[in-house]
Amino acid sequence: MVCGQRGEDDWEFLHVFDPPGECGELEEGDTTETKEFAFTGSDQTFTVPAGIKCIMVFVWGAGGGGGGTNDGGCCGGDGGGGGAVEAQIETTPGNILTIMVGEGMGWQANKHGYGGGATGGGRSNQRKGGSGGGFSRINRGGTVLVVAGGGGGGNSRYVTGPEGSATGGAGGGQVGLKPEGDQTKPNGGSQTAGGSRGTGLMANPGACFDSQNGEQWQGGFALGYNGCDCSYGCPGGGGGGYYGGGGGSGGKSNTIAQGGAGGSSFVNTDGGVVVYKHHSGIGKLPGLMSSPHRGNAGEGGDKRSDKSTTPGKHGKVVIMY
Repeated sequence: MVCGQRGEDDWEFLHVFDPPGECGELEEGDTTETKEFAFTGSDQTFTVPAGIKCIMVFVWGAGGGGGGTNDGGCCGGDGGGGGAVEAQIETTPGNILTIMVGEGMGWQANKHGYGGGATGGGRSNQRKGGSGGGFSRINRGGTVLVVAGGGGGGNSRYVTGPEGSATGGAGGGQVGLKPEGDQTKPNGGSQTAGGSRGTGLMANPGACFDSQNGEQWQGGFALGYNGCDCSYGCPGGGGGGYYGGGGGSGGKSNTIAQGGAGGSSFVNTDGGVVVYKHHSGIGKLPGLMSSPHRGNAGEGGDKRSDKSTTPGKHGKVVIMY
C-alpha cells in the first residue's frame, strides 16, 4: 500500500519527521484490514503482508489496579489509566513484528506482571494496594518501535482513622504521572530513567520491605510488596513502561498512603516511526479514551470497599493497513 496523500499542515497535532515519504500520510479510511491483539500473557507476532509499506498502530498500556480497605469501609484508590500511542510505521513486506500486550495484574506478593507492572503493598488476608499495569510494545526484531506505559496502582485505606484514598499515577507520555498521597510521592518513568520511589511513610521497617525505584521495563515495588502488614494504609505499585514508575510508600498513621507512579511511553523515530502522538492517561481513564478501537483497554481498576484489589484492564494493540 502507498499511503494516501495529505498536506503537511494536516499533521500539526502530531510530531512530523521530514520527508514523510510513503508513510506518515495514511488515514484510517485508506486502510482495509485491521488486526487486534489482546492480552495473552506471552509474545505475539504480526507478519507484514505483501505490498504493505506503511501501517497505522494504536497501542494502549494496561491500567493500574484499584486498592481495597477494611471490610465494610470505603474506599481504597482507583488505579491509574494506561497511556496510549498512535503512530505510523514504515514497513517492508515479510517483516515480523513482535507484539506485547500489557497485563492488568491482580495482587500477588513480590511479583512483576507481564509488561512490568509491580505489586502493591499489603498481604493476602488484609487490605492491599493495587498493582501497577504492564506496558504494551511493538518490536521489529531487537528494535523497539513503540511502547505505551502502564498506570500505577491505587492505595488502600485504613478506614478507622483519617487516612484517605489515593489514585495511582496515569501512564504514558514521555514522563509517566505521579500518584496522589502524602509526603514525597513517587515519580513517573521518563525517557532515560525509572521513576524514583515514594518515601516518608514507612511505619513497620522490621517486617515490610521498602518501596523501590522503577527501572527500564519494570515499575517499582510498593512498600510492603513482600506481603507484610503495612500497619495503616498500603501503597500502590508502579506501572511498567519504557521506564517504569516508582512504587509508593505507606503505613504511617494519620497519613494518606501513596499510589504508584505511571510508566513512560516511547517511540523510535530512528526505527521507522514517521509520525506519532502520545496520549497520557488522566486519573483512572486511559489515553486515547474515545478511540473506537479501544474497547475497555487501559482503564484503571476500581477502588474497593473490601480487602481485595481490582485489576486494571489489560492493554491492547491494533494494527491497520
